[in-house]
Amino acid sequence: MRVLTRALSWFLVASLVVLVAAGVIATRAGYRLEIVRSGSMRPTFAPGDAVVIGPVAGAVAPGQVVTFRHSSRSNDLVTHRVTDVTSSGIVHTKGDANTTADVWDVPPTHIEGVERFAVPHLGYAIVLLRDPHGLAAALCLFVAVLLIGQTLVAARRGEGPFDAVLGRHVSASTASPPPGPRWVRSSPPAGFGRLAGCQYPCVVVEDGRQWPGRVFAWEQSDDGWRALVRVTRTDESGSRLTTEQWFDLSSLAPASA
Repeated sequence: MRVLTRALSWFLVASLVVLVAAGVIATRAGYRLEIVRSGSMRPTFAPGDAVVIGPVAGAVAPGQVVTFRHSSRSNDLVTHRVTDVTSSGIVHTKGDANTTADVWDVPPTHIEGVERFAVPHLGYAIVLLRDPHGLAAALCLFVAVLLIGQTLVAARRGEGPFDAVLGRHVSASTASPPPGPRWVRSSPPAGFGRLAGCQYPCVVVEDGRQWPGRVFAWEQSDDGWRALVRVTRTDESGSRLTTEQWFDLSSLAPASA
């Protein structure tokens, strides 16, 4: 689960980087993204679709969908289909859903590009990300997904909800046994039942307080038993801290006790 969460995080970050890089390259090559805001081109495009506009290669022809400025006094763009091109190069257009042709005579210099392909409904996401509040909401959603994934991982490992995120965990591979007599790995003593994954639920007793824990390894020497325990404590402020450390058998009791 933890590996899956990390893989998903890296995938999302890599996807974002690829999209940004592709957008920069496409823009420099003369491509642009336009959002359909009206229904004049139904059923070809619907409001909320995103249309990729590419550079014009030569003269436009009837049947092509072009994006153009309808007036030299306005920068407003219209995306309609070419119905006719006069001998002088003037372009006439019409929306697929309109019953009449457009009233504009569009010179070739006003043609901004030719439609390459469209992505249904992508325009809604683009509008959301262009708005500062929408971008902030998307980032919050991204962080929330990561936190939920980390929390699920922590729950499976018996940690607090933020232990895996904040790194407040000492893995069994880095936990060093204290110096002293020679200890030998052993099977659990009587009273500790074996569970899946060789984990044994227990209770750690410290200063009259009890903490839930899980035993991951047993060792035995002439001095007695000790166990490597992952224990979760709650301090006075209510914060939870999960660590792994060695405890003498006298400090432990089976979880069912």
